[in-house]
Amino acid sequence: MAAIPGFFQYSSNIWIQDPVTLALGGYAYRREVARVLDLIRGTHSGRTLFRFINLNKQGLFIRPFQPTPGNPVNAAAQPVNVRDATRSGTSTMRAVPSAGETTIMLPTGSVGTGAGTMVRLFFHPANAQQVIVNKGGKIDPGDGAGEKLFHEMVHALRMLEGIFSGATIAEGLTDGIHMDDEEEFCAIAAQNVYRSERGFKQLRKDHHGHNKLGSALEDSESYYEEFKDSFEDWYSTQKLFCLEMANVKTKFNPFVVLAYAHGLKPVTPMAHR
Repeated sequence: MAAIPGFFQYSSNIWIQDPVTLALGGYAYRREVARVLDLIRGTHSGRTLFRFINLNKQGLFIRPFQPTPGNPVNAAAQPVNVRDATRSGTSTMRAVPSAGETTIMLPTGSVGTGAGTMVRLFFHPANAQQVIVNKGGKIDPGDGAGEKLFHEMVHALRMLEGIFSGATIAEGLTDGIHMDDEEEFCAIAAQNVYRSERGFKQLRKDHHGHNKLGSALEDSESYYEEFKDSFEDWYSTQKLFCLEMANVKTKFNPFVVLAYAHGLKPVTPMAHR
């Protein structure tokens, strides 16, 4: 891809907005984002995510998250074309609040093409740090800048590949988990493998905050069995990505169990889980 004015090319398909054009402090933003990307790339799970993003023809453009009074601290991946980001033949979805502070995803009537699309990822390391400041310095699972960016990059990859699915995932599972939809399940499951590889023992529970995953699901087999249908759906759309994630040597890795369920032996030995 040719040079794009106003953006720094971090890798073949990942671009960081150059804030010099926005008068936001010279190259500080791009340096800070590159530092977080380097942190992610220092892991096998991170390199896997990078490799699959870079295989796409569409670009991933990281831009500063702009806080608002109603949404002061956050990060988000947004497809340029929702229909192209959505799995072919399936409906695009919209989130609707439901009972118990959960959300359900309802079809919009628009059908996905599965063509894949360029993605804008809104993220700012300083904004991620503010979350921790707001909690008095407490760092809950998923709060770190690297984890936030990794999480959003999983969303972005699935949009780039045109397999995004906003289908509601079953609620009220073991430990009262609320993933909300299939995409949040994917992002959190992969994020937990990344977190485990970084040496953290506490894993993120679900999409409703950043609580610790309960002991009933903190081993790979139990986690896979709890979300077996979602893992199998993921495998059907991103087989190579799932198998590469199964090669990550870390204590928590349900992708290893997924690989064995399909009669495939990943590099990661079962005894290493």
